[in-house]
Amino acid sequence: GRTAAACAFRWNASVRKQYAQEIHTAKAARLQRAAIRSSSMEECSIEAVMMALRSWKKNGDETRKSYAMLSKETQKLHVQLQRMHFECEELRRTLAHVHKQLRDAEQSCAEWKQCAQQLRQHVGCAEDVEHITFRMEANGNLERIVHREHSIASFS
Repeated sequence: GRTAAACAFRWNASVRKQYAQEIHTAKAARLQRAAIRSSSMEECSIEAVMMALRSWKKNGDETRKSYAMLSKETQKLHVQLQRMHFECEELRRTLAHVHKQLRDAEQSCAEWKQCAQQLRQHVGCAEDVEHITFRMEANGNLERIVHREHSIASFS
């Protein structure tokens, strides 16, 4: 429920916090340019020029420090990204291996079930089949009822 203006205000506030140093440097440079323009309209003194040059040098030094810091951070993030790509590939290989093992296990299980069914049919063994049902007692408890059927497999 925020208006576009409110969202923009919040976004600008977060950007101002994140880039406070760069904003400060830009403001100082703008003020210096304005001071030089106004002083050039008047008489430019050597001291004013020297002060402006020192300020520009200071801003340049701060910019170089910021660039070096950002460059190091970028390099760290690049290394981290490469490590994550490597881990992702490792996980993909492991997942493919686990899927293969699962397919093999499912196939083995199906083969064993088929063998067991054939053995039952061949031997003709009797097996008990349980059917479980539940009945509600008057007091609300469930009672388990087991029905057993005895079936004999026919010979083929």
